[in-house]
Amino acid sequence: MLGGIEPLIYLKLMKKGFLAKIFFVTVLVALLSYFSYITFVLVTDQLHMEKTAYRSEGTVVSFPIRKSLLKLRHGVMTNTNYFTNIQYVTKEGETRIFTSYLASSKPAYSIGEKVKILIPSDGGDPQVDSFTASWVGPIILGVFVLLNLLILLYTIYRFYLK
Repeated sequence: MLGGIEPLIYLKLMKKGFLAKIFFVTVLVALLSYFSYITFVLVTDQLHMEKTAYRSEGTVVSFPIRKSLLKLRHGVMTNTNYFTNIQYVTKEGETRIFTSYLASSKPAYSIGEKVKILIPSDGGDPQVDSFTASWVGPIILGVFVLLNLLILLYTIYRFYLK
């Protein structure tokens, strides 16, 4: 038998929509945790790359094209993405080519253009040494983290403190 203050707590917990509110806050916390972790990993990986990689110069040699189709209600839209193949010489004197993981709707460089690159000392994949290649991903995810945090705080305020 419930006595004293317990019935009041029980009635308050069983208010309409309480479980939905708990579920919503739980989902927000999970998303915040996930985006925070991914942002942390991207930032630490990039900082490690900046610290340990050596800078070099490469030459743009070609533009692999990847087409994708997007099915719309009234037809199909074709999207063309241009990646960049960059040739570079390692410290050991080997000539190698890598494909930048960033793509654009128009080629970002001209064939023969010199491009600054970061080459990891551990033999990993090089990357173009630019702000866009290095920091846009972590910044976008960081914005998602901040928005998720603001939504979570507002939700807690709205559901529980008001």
